Amino acid sequence: MIRSVTESMIGGALSRRLPDRTLHRVIEEAWARETRSPSNMIQELAGRFRENGLQVFRHRRGMLFVSPIRVRAFVHEQAGVSLSVNAILQGLAGTPGIKRKQLSEKLIGDGAMETAEPRRLALASDLRWLINEGYVIEFNDGSLDLPRAKVSPQDPVAALESAPKLSNGSTAEPAEHPIATTT
Repeated sequence: MIRSVTESMIGGALSRRLPDRTLHRVIEEAWARETRSPSNMIQELAGRFRENGLQVFRHRRGMLFVSPIRVRAFVHEQAGVSLSVNAILQGLAGTPGIKRKQLSEKLIGDGAMETAEPRRLALASDLRWLINEGYVIEFNDGSLDLPRAKVSPQDPVAALESAPKLSNGSTAEPAEHPIATTT
């Protein structure tokens, strides 16, 4: 009886011992293609992830991440949110990759226990809201970071004005770090 490809899988060791040379060569060529550039596999996985309610996004160093939360840049007016939320966003903007405990120490400090505990709870609540809404990314190692915002190509003057200054006084070219969901 002949089985379809979807009914059975051929492992690596078994694929090297196939008696049919043509099938062996086709499998080796497909393996080599996917090893060089796994884009077909990534496209298939991204589609399946989206079907199951997961979001694929690109972050620092071009790595792809998968999350049940859609990551998005915080675009609200800073005056329209609480001081605690503004402090969290500024703290994360200043030190990407910071851990929760470090962020808490940075924002609350080592104040008196009776005044620090309500502030810690408020900080935790605000941070949880920011994470659940996708405004803050929490990675599996516990580090926190802000999503990368797209640089608008329509306004290159504003992008250059907000670009960081180099030690020689010149302006660095703004790097684009879009949040990309793969299609």
